[in-house]
Amino acid sequence: MRHALVAASSRLRKTQPVAVLLSHDRSYYKSSPRTQYVSNPRLLHTTPSRLAGTESTPLSEDRYHEIADETLDSILVELEELVENTKGFDVEFSAGVLTLDTPEGTYVINKQPPNKQIWLSSPINGPKRYDWVEEQREWVYMRDGTSLRGLLKEEIGIEYPELEEED
Repeated sequence: MRHALVAASSRLRKTQPVAVLLSHDRSYYKSSPRTQYVSNPRLLHTTPSRLAGTESTPLSEDRYHEIADETLDSILVELEELVENTKGFDVEFSAGVLTLDTPEGTYVINKQPPNKQIWLSSPINGPKRYDWVEEQREWVYMRDGTSLRGLLKEEIGIEYPELEEED
């Protein structure tokens, strides 16, 4: 039986480390106040961005819309190129919602103005909420420190251009 011990940070208890034991045998999981287990190892996320002190950048409403719109437009251009060259893919952008149908399932990407986030639903890794981090010039999922750009590159194989810096 293979096990992996992974140290992670808990959002609820920032001062106590949380250990995650991964096992292919679900019956092995036990609960304990200092141990957290996950039912799907693929969904395990550590929080390097929180541990490193990275935080989302406060944005004005106008700046949020400017960055989010530019990001969605860049993603759409890359997805349209992918759809033209790949069988079984279809992309649609309607009412601010970007939808990509793939053989693996449907991706949905949209702005979430009340939270100043971009939300993505992936058929592989589920939903994620990305915050803008100016120092990285990236949309970052704060629970695990991954970027929207990184997820799209890994799961779909596209890489949209970096955003222009604000003057």
